[in-house]
Amino acid sequence: MAWNGGTCVVPELRGRGVGAAMIEAVMELYRQAGVERAVLEAFVQNEPAISLYRKMGYQLVDRLLFLERTDPFADRPFAHRLPHRYTLRSVRPHEVGRLPFYRSAAPWQTQWQSAKEGEALIALDPAGEAVGYALYERVYEESGAIKNISLLQCEARPELAEADEVLRIMLAELFAPHDVSCRRSTFNLPASRQRLLRLLAAEGFQPKVEQVYLEKQMDKSDAAVL
Repeated sequence: MAWNGGTCVVPELRGRGVGAAMIEAVMELYRQAGVERAVLEAFVQNEPAISLYRKMGYQLVDRLLFLERTDPFADRPFAHRLPHRYTLRSVRPHEVGRLPFYRSAAPWQTQWQSAKEGEALIALDPAGEAVGYALYERVYEESGAIKNISLLQCEARPELAEADEVLRIMLAELFAPHDVSCRRSTFNLPASRQRLLRLLAAEGFQPKVEQVYLEKQMDKSDAAVL
């Protein structure tokens, strides 16, 4: 997989094929490297860019949401509806990348490689098996007060019957302390993660920005053999 982290043409030179030429040059590099999937994001309002990417073979596969709330939680957020049997372990971000259900196809900014200075949680069942994980980042004021908590990924093992409970436990932990005002947000959260979106919406998280997630399946016959 290859990620395009940004493409820009200065305004006075737009509409002359510069963007298409650059994307085609990138496609050639991808072919030489044996890339199978090419992905990128674009702000939903940037219709000219989205149109260009589609002309170059990219297809819309998801929407990416930036949700936010800034006020303290009035009560216990993400309250567990059932007595739970799970424990949380704080780990370094790279450790979640080893889990068999880690979402390696998530937007590149939310991958553990982009969150080396971030924090991570792994949820464990009574047998010590990993059943969920979360990746997030915290930013602090000079005084030490929390300024921002940004959620990058939060996943439960797909076949888990109590997935909602595992997500609730992790969200309650990573968005703590609950009685302070700070910016709590999501970063490029796929709209397809409906279970997670429902839990966040129920706690007052509101949409602020939206992007589209586009993907191009590279023609394997064009890929160079390295």
